Amino acid sequence: MKMLRPDICLSIGNMRYEDIFSYLKKATLAEIRLDLLNLTDEQVERLFAAHGNLIATCRCSESARLLQTLGHALNSGAAFVDVDHLTESSIRDDIVARAKGLGRRVIISYHNYERTPSKDELERIIFSIKSQGADICKVACLANEPRDCSRVMALYEHLTDLVAFCMGEAGKITRLAAPILGAPFTYASVTDASTAPGQFDYLKMEEYLNYFLPLTHD
Repeated sequence: MKMLRPDICLSIGNMRYEDIFSYLKKATLAEIRLDLLNLTDEQVERLFAAHGNLIATCRCSESARLLQTLGHALNSGAAFVDVDHLTESSIRDDIVARAKGLGRRVIISYHNYERTPSKDELERIIFSIKSQGADICKVACLANEPRDCSRVMALYEHLTDLVAFCMGEAGKITRLAAPILGAPFTYASVTDASTAPGQFDYLKMEEYLNYFLPLTHD
């Protein structure tokens, strides 16, 4: 079976547990949106044991649930854990320490669902995220107009280990531009199961990236 490009992270949520495995067979990298999947502890264990390159993500405000959910995913084999930078510091630091102790990578993410801040503000946020122990910084802001996209894309000029893009229809192009400008990966959805506004489905994303950023083979 042909695998997806390694710079496409397939974001998985809003589907039945039984349907997930067929997509994992195609994905080199996938994000498991635990907040958008109704999984038992045993199903979580089977899921993360089935693939060696999965990101555990849970967007929830309840600290105890977040700690339990991401901790269980790490113990079950998650290669990455994604923590929102606004998570209560003690909880965030606990999750980061658990991940580092297991030799896993940490994504700390910033989301703004209303607007795109100034470039200076975004850079301050990224430096704060790095100080919190991030291996990869994720920045996702709503683009209300095309010029918002330029501020986010400008972050790639001097920053590394960064996945930055804009959400919403006006920001769709940035999801494609991110790996072209240096992001280690970009997110794409399963067809008809989007997990965020403005996502391309993975087939379209692969088609576009193959055209604009062909993979080279030694």
